[in-house]
Amino acid sequence: MGFLLWIYLGILVILSFVPSPVAEGGPYWTDKAFHFAGYFFLVYFFLIATGGKGRPFAWVLAAAIAFLTESVQDLMPWRQASLLDAFWGIAGASVAVFLPQRTNLWLLRNFSTMFFVGYMPKAPATWASGFVLLALFFAPLSPPIIFMLLLPLAVMAFWSAHHAESLWGPDPKRVVIDEALGAGLSVMFLPKTSIVYILAFLLFRAFDILKPPPVRQLDRMEIPGAIVLDDVAAGLMTNLVLWALVLFTSLEEIGLRQVMEFILAR
Repeated sequence: MGFLLWIYLGILVILSFVPSPVAEGGPYWTDKAFHFAGYFFLVYFFLIATGGKGRPFAWVLAAAIAFLTESVQDLMPWRQASLLDAFWGIAGASVAVFLPQRTNLWLLRNFSTMFFVGYMPKAPATWASGFVLLALFFAPLSPPIIFMLLLPLAVMAFWSAHHAESLWGPDPKRVVIDEALGAGLSVMFLPKTSIVYILAFLLFRAFDILKPPPVRQLDRMEIPGAIVLDDVAAGLMTNLVLWALVLFTSLEEIGLRQVMEFILAR
């Protein structure tokens, strides 16, 4: 699964150079948190891939990339370079460097279960989907920033799910990060309205449980991290259905109060 490190690095570099929606999508600290988390996970994935070896090299690499990307941003009219951003990135990398490898593996295992959700006695996948959608709905984050969050989450989902399968066998029920990713994808770039998120939850769970094509075919694939693929497909199918409803109906204008009045009237 080490190739996921290169995928994550590519994502990090691309997001450093494209126009950033972070400044418009939330409070001031959002941008700094992205830099901290982005470079934390860069070093974290590096140490997972190398078995905890090369910590000084990982830190120097992260620091070099942080300063280099900020330097290039200074030449781009659509980005604003900041040494403070580089500092927060290096701070995140420094925290990851000092984590023991045992802690790294503990985090990887518990990421797969969303720490406590996967151990719930009934319907952990449903709870995971609901928690993610609630968090995304109430968080002060714009749809583009939600998309930016989903990219590293996808890397973590595949990596941690593969690690969990090596510990607990094929498709363990306690692994719910795949449902978390799928639920997030189901609302990708969609407007933040209560009815959209409620329908996203219901449709995603229906697609994930019933597994219409191609969800069923992806669920049967025997490759590392394959248990994530069917949830990704279910999430994308939900997203497409909701986009069709938003574009061709008045779904976006329906409020939660109207939904409750309709249900109670029945």
